[in-house]
Amino acid sequence: MIQLFAPLVTPFHSDESIDDDAFLENLSLYDRAPLDGYVINGSSGEAEMLTQEERVRMVKMVASNTRRPIIAGVAAESVRATLEELHLLAELELRAVLIRTPSYFGGQLDQICYYRMLAERAAFPILVYQIPQCTGVRLTGSELEEIARIDGVIGIKDSLGDLSLLNEVEWPDGFQYFLGASGLLQPGLAAGACGGILALADVVPELCRELLELSADPSRQKEARELQRRLIPLNRLIGGSRGYGIAGLKAACELRGYKGGAPRRPLRGLNEAQRMELEKVLSYLT
Repeated sequence: MIQLFAPLVTPFHSDESIDDDAFLENLSLYDRAPLDGYVINGSSGEAEMLTQEERVRMVKMVASNTRRPIIAGVAAESVRATLEELHLLAELELRAVLIRTPSYFGGQLDQICYYRMLAERAAFPILVYQIPQCTGVRLTGSELEEIARIDGVIGIKDSLGDLSLLNEVEWPDGFQYFLGASGLLQPGLAAGACGGILALADVVPELCRELLELSADPSRQKEARELQRRLIPLNRLIGGSRGYGIAGLKAACELRGYKGGAPRRPLRGLNEAQRMELEKVLSYLT
């Protein structure tokens, strides 16, 4: 079944503490949107800007307030620190944990060893999180083939920005390849992806669901391509590599009636001209 998960943003108060009320207001709205579940503490949620205590509390808060499946992101560099955070989540029922590639020590890191050791000890199924535009780490096809065969590793969120690995790697049967790049949704589903974990779904979940359904229907590929093209301008503006990044995503959420607010510093905010451009692009979609 094609699945759509939204990686939820984290609203803050003016003092940069987490605004629980705003977050829960968003969650209530998303619970009525055509989504299959949520990612908490992903890049869109500013996981790297949160403390371990905050990340764990966020997951527990969501688990207490929704019946939808939850994928919890874990942001740590070492096996030990990652397992410590997973242990703090052990009481919860999670669909999976999304574990990004460690990155700080670059080529000194054994990525295969990292995921193998986690899978041997973790209480949850693991999704590999590849986002080289943030980490600088791009797993090779051979590395991914080996990681994908580890018991307990059930899939990947690939935010690479192209479909080279989806087409190159011989994935095990049942392995779940989630697209992290909204601009590749239509061709990615055609190539065998199981769905998307998309920041765009924070802003326009209904259009993302429509795109998934069109893309999954061989008789409606022309419509899928047309909708994919319509979404490109917004997707570019909320992207992190050439767009406005987290600030753009949160501003777009606000313009759609969700709570967004400013990102945690030192992430940049938006100026008025950038916000007006977002508003203009959104007006063409809604």
